[in-house]
Amino acid sequence: MLGFNASGGTNDTGEQVALTAAGIEWGLTQTWPSLRATPPTITENLTVLATISDGSAAGWAKHYVPGDYYRGFVRIADFDVSTADVAMLNPALLAVAESKGALPANLNEDDAVDFLDVAILGDTWLDELSWPAP
Repeated sequence: MLGFNASGGTNDTGEQVALTAAGIEWGLTQTWPSLRATPPTITENLTVLATISDGSAAGWAKHYVPGDYYRGFVRIADFDVSTADVAMLNPALLAVAESKGALPANLNEDDAVDFLDVAILGDTWLDELSWPAP
């Protein structure tokens, strides 16, 4: 289903994961012990959300739509949830599920896409811009 070996990295270390900048942007705040990580370079379109010391991805998102980096199959816990305290995952699950990621239409960078962004777009509509910017 995933198209790659999702646990082909360093296994059974039990070390606490380190959240990446992307993981923090997705709303993760808690770490967990890693058991079945994947090599972060094994597949294209993988956003690494948490790593272990050798760089293996213990939390990640696999994206299936080109250019869409905020949806796909998300794995934020790589331990046996049947023996773990599942309640500790609830805040992380909720944060990732509610993450808006980057809002490309948020032209004034206020974390909302609203009429002000439409006004900015309208104000600059058909302006001649050099690209890439000098």
